[in-house]
Amino acid sequence: MDGHGVPSDPSLGHLAGSKVENHDVAATTATQGQPSTQQHTTHSSEYPETNVIMVDAPHDMLLEVDMADHDSAIGDVTTSYEFHFRTSSSQHYDVGESYSPTTSSTGSIVSLSRRAFSDSSKKTEEPTTVTRKDTEQERLDLQHQLFLLTFGNKLHLAPTEELHQVLDIGTGTGIWCIEFALRNPQSHVTGTDLSPIQPELTPPNCTFEVDDAEDEWVFPHQFDLVHGRTLASCFKDPQKVINSATASIKPGGWLEFQDIILPARGFDDSYTGSYVDQWCTKLVALAARAGRDFSYSQHYRQMFQAAGLVDIQERHFVWPTSPWCKGEHLKKLSLWAQKDFLDGIEGMSMALMTRVGGMSREEVLEFLEKVKEDARNKNMHGFMPIIVVMGRKAS
Repeated sequence: MDGHGVPSDPSLGHLAGSKVENHDVAATTATQGQPSTQQHTTHSSEYPETNVIMVDAPHDMLLEVDMADHDSAIGDVTTSYEFHFRTSSSQHYDVGESYSPTTSSTGSIVSLSRRAFSDSSKKTEEPTTVTRKDTEQERLDLQHQLFLLTFGNKLHLAPTEELHQVLDIGTGTGIWCIEFALRNPQSHVTGTDLSPIQPELTPPNCTFEVDDAEDEWVFPHQFDLVHGRTLASCFKDPQKVINSATASIKPGGWLEFQDIILPARGFDDSYTGSYVDQWCTKLVALAARAGRDFSYSQHYRQMFQAAGLVDIQERHFVWPTSPWCKGEHLKKLSLWAQKDFLDGIEGMSMALMTRVGGMSREEVLEFLEKVKEDARNKNMHGFMPIIVVMGRKAS
């Protein structure tokens, strides 16, 4: 990189001065350590390079190491999350801004989202224990807020117009669908997933179906928007799913995928060889041995092209592993992302590392403790790349 944070690689010159995501983060170089020179490309000769609008900068142009200690100003994730979800359902919340009750009608109506509907549909008896399933659903709901914080309180980034029929594949707890339905009463949103873990009581314009996106799509109508989030490890054949989605979109409609890119990246040499680095490498390798590609999200743009979509846009964001970076917004993102990672790492790791990797449960837990310790270490400058790819079906 040169002194302005612009990649020295001439092939990346067209990105200089392009739009920087993550709000107020400036394009800068590291002030400590040697910036990583590894280039992460999403190009593949298998896919044509057409109809692409580049709107962002490489991940490592967005970050700068914070040598000072100002983390106390960003608050505690657990406290704000619990308050955020458990206060009166008569209040509205502006996710991505203050995390405090407001009377704004434009904020995220989280108090009426999945949790409110889920709570009101439960039996009156309180459970005596919190199951692992409940904990994972809590994490997925927290992750939903993390995405909203990342995207400035937007549920999707595609430049859509009128949305009458919307589909969310791999909907998980259904929180995205419910919040979309509440924000857009003129739309009908359908959420599909292999697991029927969504609440029974939903807004009238929101429905859920048990469905496998890799099977034949047989919906009775086409959609103005098909949305998918954190699908990077879900499909054996992601191109087949994208082709099915494209066929199910109305002319002029949009397909949008929001995802993480694995493995994680390092801002400088402090990441190389860390336990987080080892965990990512191990997870991707074991998934490949099991016949799964955990890294295909970096090829979404090319897959969208192969499906025939046009006006394709690709935007990049980052989730730092800890508040090692400058900027209040990135620090806040890092704490939410860190909690999401720490709460989910065992579930992501245990089956692959024991059944495929041959490790005992005790060995896995011991290894994961080291990974967690590294993830909390502000001297280890790692981050998770976040990608959003949008494509329009030609009219």
